[in-house]
Amino acid sequence: MLSVNMSIVYTIINLLILYAFFRKFLFGRVDKILKERKEQIEGVSVRLDEELDKAAAEKKLYETQTRELEEQKESTLAEWRGRGFEEYNRIVAEAKVEAGRIVADARKTAETEATITREKNQEAIKDMVIDAASRISVQSADKVSDSALYDAFIRDLKSSGESAS
Repeated sequence: MLSVNMSIVYTIINLLILYAFFRKFLFGRVDKILKERKEQIEGVSVRLDEELDKAAAEKKLYETQTRELEEQKESTLAEWRGRGFEEYNRIVAEAKVEAGRIVADARKTAETEATITREKNQEAIKDMVIDAASRISVQSADKVSDSALYDAFIRDLKSSGESAS
């Protein structure tokens, strides 16, 4: 049969008492500290998740506001571009009207000057014809003297035309 030695029994009893003692005083405290640490970590994790959710919401708000500002900027730029093109077109139209008026005034002035020049030339021709007619009527009417008179008239015309230019 198997004999059980009393020292083995005492050793087993000592081990059980030691296990209960460690369990009560050592492992209980260690378990308590580990449990507190675990709760702290979970609390920090929950706060971190909340902060991440807040940050994500703020990021979404920021992106929305940024997009709205970009749209507002684009609409404002488009509006000002439109105003600029309208102003440009208005200025060009005014310039065209002014240029047309200037051209019309220049044409009127040119026509007036041409009319005045034409009238002066007609007056000069009338005077020359009257002068020639008076010379012809004063002198005798023979062919040789008429020819000399015509030649003198042409010379007078040439000399008055050269002095006029």
